[in-house]
Amino acid sequence: MNPERGAFGFLSSFSDCLMVLMVIAPITGVIGNTVPFILSKHFKFDIVIYAVVSIPFVSQLIAVLFGQDKMPGARTFGGLCIITAGLIICNNGNKTRIADKINEIIAKHKKMEDYSLSQTF
Repeated sequence: MNPERGAFGFLSSFSDCLMVLMVIAPITGVIGNTVPFILSKHFKFDIVIYAVVSIPFVSQLIAVLFGQDKMPGARTFGGLCIITAGLIICNNGNKTRIADKINEIIAKHKKMEDYSLSQTF
């Protein structure tokens, strides 16, 4: 960020504005939206979601390391803990639901096997 022009300094000249809106924004938008989908092919979806949710926190820490921002406050840490706990609860509920469905399919399949065996004899 330019200390003389501020956060919206790119709006001061037409060429800077054009560069940001036509080149930088589309590239970062495409990368930011496609990378999680690509990663979900190689990693478990929960891991990708945890990474995506923690991006703002990690970027804040990087800004602190480079001297661009202050250390996040207690609300940020509290919010991150609440979001992480919510994701863990949802993930565990989803695993339970999937396990119940699998057990239901197995039980149904066993009943079909019993029926088909009794018909052959």
